[in-house]
Amino acid sequence: MSMEDVGNDDPLNDASFDIEDDAPELAELDREFAEFETDYGVSLGDGDTESADPLAALEAAIAGTEFADGGSRGLMEFNVLDLADGRMPAGMESMPEGFWPSVKKILVRPIARKAKKLIRKLVGLVRKYRKYAPCAPAVMKAVAAFKAKQYGTAIKAGYSAYRCIRSKR
Repeated sequence: MSMEDVGNDDPLNDASFDIEDDAPELAELDREFAEFETDYGVSLGDGDTESADPLAALEAAIAGTEFADGGSRGLMEFNVLDLADGRMPAGMESMPEGFWPSVKKILVRPIARKAKKLIRKLVGLVRKYRKYAPCAPAVMKAVAAFKAKQYGTAIKAGYSAYRCIRSKR
């Protein structure tokens, strides 16, 4: 064996070996977010990092607040992510006793579990790959929303962090 052969079988010295192969992890996050959108009938975004329409961003910011169209939205128009944040639509106060706990059990808990799973994966990606460090503040927003038990906001912030990560690829 010559000295040139020593160490040539080391994958770290192989130019075709990519140390930061994050494609499987990102593909899994793609599937998770797509599954969430399908399961809950919500759209988290069109993949752009920023909305092209500034009014759409304003509408998204005021959705579910007292600034949105006078609070005249009914239960059928209410976003499932708002329910996951604990915001009840108008008219829900008159529901029978025990309604809200059953909504939490059926709807909010699965969203909370999904948010936890997605955020855990995002934190892992940012920790593992240095190139995603600029996305840490976006992941921190998702973590903060989750800690505040605002699971819908955590999902949205997690999706924003995910778009940041995709943009750094």
